[in-house]
Amino acid sequence: MGGDALNDETMNNSEWEEYIPMRPNRPRDSLPVLSLSKNGVGRINKAGWVALGSPDTIVLLWDRISRSIGIRAGRGERFAFRLGQQSTYQFSLVSFVRRHDIALNESRYMRGELAGDKLIFPLWIGA
Repeated sequence: MGGDALNDETMNNSEWEEYIPMRPNRPRDSLPVLSLSKNGVGRINKAGWVALGSPDTIVLLWDRISRSIGIRAGRGERFAFRLGQQSTYQFSLVSFVRRHDIALNESRYMRGELAGDKLIFPLWIGA
């Protein structure tokens, strides 16, 4: 190599450290997970999508008492949300969070449970 290249002695005497991000990537979860971004985009992971029966559309539900978000597969309702697929299944929550006064000051991740035909995501439980 040219004169500016690192020589073998320099490379052999180096001490390499692994970079570990402050928030490492979350492992792919086998449990349903809902994420809410600050800009109002909701995403469910593949486990959640499969638990709902792999729907093209979903209906959002709200429980005022437990402050929980429910999601069920759409059944042809005109107000159902179409899911856009990337590595997760995303939909807009902007009007939903406004209507139910849900603060989105930061992104949130919630684990959910299947209850009948609905996935339930309590707002106060993290992933």
